[in-house]
Amino acid sequence: MLRVEDPEASADALGRLGFERDGHRLHVAGAWLTLEGGGAPEGGRPLLNHVAVLVDSADAVEREVRARGAEVADVVDAANTLAVFVWTPGRIKLEYVEHKASFSLA
Repeated sequence: MLRVEDPEASADALGRLGFERDGHRLHVAGAWLTLEGGGAPEGGRPLLNHVAVLVDSADAVEREVRARGAEVADVVDAANTLAVFVWTPGRIKLEYVEHKASFSLA
């Protein structure tokens, strides 16, 4: 569950960014996320920094997100990952992350 100021606007925005929508419940990558009202605007030190989704191609996602008019907050090309951070209404930061061939949990 994620508390947001406006569950309807946040669900609409996340739906346009690839989440399957069932009311205020969202499905992506085999997991469900439920949006509930009551969230406050982003503060200086939010408890939840962002929501991350693993993708095959961060470059392709970035092109699609920009084409849809979403606000790209940052693109981070790290040693083992490539990540695209996107702002949604309610200032939820959504991260699309691609693991590079060098990525390893070990």
